[in-house]
Order: sequence, then C-alpha cells, then structure tokens
Amino acid sequence: MNIIVSSHGGFCYGVRRAYNMVKDVLKKKKKEIYIIGELIHNSFVVKELDELGIIRINDLDEIKNFNSVLIIRSHGMPFELIEKANSKGMDIVDTTCPFVKKAQAYAKKLIDEGYFLIIIGDKGHEEVEGIHSASGYKGIILDNHFEFDFSVFHKHKKIGVVFQTTQNLRDIGSIIPEIFKNFECEELRVFNTICDTTSNRQEDAKTIGSQVDIMLVVGGKNSANTIRLYDICKAAGVKTYHIQSAEDLEKKMFKNVTSVGISAGASTPDFIIADIINKLKGIEKE
Repeated sequence: MNIIVSSHGGFCYGVRRAYNMVKDVLKKKKKEIYIIGELIHNSFVVKELDELGIIRINDLDEIKNFNSVLIIRSHGMPFELIEKANSKGMDIVDTTCPFVKKAQAYAKKLIDEGYFLIIIGDKGHEEVEGIHSASGYKGIILDNHFEFDFSVFHKHKKIGVVFQTTQNLRDIGSIIPEIFKNFECEELRVFNTICDTTSNRQEDAKTIGSQVDIMLVVGGKNSANTIRLYDICKAAGVKTYHIQSAEDLEKKMFKNVTSVGISAGASTPDFIIADIINKLKGIEKE
C-alpha cells in the first residue's frame, strides 16, 4: 500500500507557537492558569493541557481569584473580554496567531476608514467572533453567500472584505462577484487574510487526492481548517475519511486499496500522524 503524506501536515506556525507559549507558562506556574474555551481544536492537546493544570472555563465570571493568569487562545478572543480581564488585574498571555491578529487589524482599519465590513467566515467560530469584536461588532459575518439576504445592506458604496484565516482560497472567486452583484458598490477593498499555511495545505491535499484511492484527513471534528480540507478532497472526487486518530481506522476501509493519502489540520500533533502511518502498515501486513 503506497502511503503519501502531505508535507504541510502537523502543527502550523501559529498552533506550535501557542502550544510552546503555554508550556512555558506551565513551567513557571505560580498562579492558577485559566483559558476560555480550547487553546486549539484538538482533543488530545486539550486533554494534555487539562491534565497539566490549565483550567478551562466558559466565562470570566467563573474565576474566583483574579490574581491568576488568563491565556488567550490561538484563535483570539473578543476584545471586551480581554479588557475586562486586564481591568481585574489578571496576567494575560496572548497566544493569538499572528495571522489572526492581522485579520483583526484589517477589520478595524476598514471600519475606521469608513468601509462597510464583510467578514467571510464561519459564524460562531471563535476566530470570527474575535475579528468581529475588533471592528466594534460593525458590518456583517458572511458564512453562506448563496443564502444570505443582502437587501438590508445593499446601498453601501464602500465595501471592505476580510477572511477567516482558514477559509478556502478558491471560494474568493465566487464570493467577490456576489458582492458586486448585490451591493451598489463604488469601491471594493479586499484583504486576503487567509494564511499561507492554509492555502498550501489545501492545494497539497487536492494534489495528493488526485493520486490515491483514499484520502485520510486528520484533525478535530470541530477544527474549521480540517473540515475545509475534508470538503476539498471530497469535492475533488476521492473517497475521503475525516478521522481524529489511528483508533478511527478499520481494516474494511482499505479493501482493494493500493494507495492512501494523508493530510492533517493545523492543530494535529505529529505523533498522531505517525500513529496512523504505523496502523496502516499493520493493516497492510494483516
């Protein structure tokens, strides 16, 4: 069985940076350490950090002692929560991915310069909520332009667009004409805030998918960039499985299969990919 592994798998720069920052905080641990939500969307990493003493909460009101540390997750966090934590005197460790920070900055810039802001991304996703908060919650989040009712907003003359960093680069080609079609727009300013790692992963997954019988896309079920990889591979016509670990593999999946491709989301640790490769080799021997 020929196994082709994407060269763009494993932790991306932003995830590795966030993970290393948290491990450094844990080494110096003198106070309780809190995080709202998950550092990254990978259940294995989340479990590891839980066991090392990171306290996961849903809201700042759950904190009893503010003489503690608050980690801002890699996806970013609404600005008002960060300000509230600062006002309470908490030590802030900001692991927000630099690419996400760039999207936040462009969103604010567009609002400050009088543009009507459109954020292309998954409504409800932590990163998108953080970008929206950077704009003062102005403009709109557009997660499905084919079903969106533009009529309320169509008279804006200056339109500015930013993207969730893990969006599919190819979708830009279909979204921009829709904006022109539905707005009486005289000026359109688009910042491509999709990170390079995301684009490279997507292109590599599509290339590998064209060469194999089956694609395995590895990552958390709630990981936006992993779901995007799965959708891209499936749309390309290759049989695709979204798995989280080697435990998800079954022999029957590989009946009459001679080649397997592996792509992984940005929050997938290298050891999980290695475990999957070993499991595949074991299935082949059997």
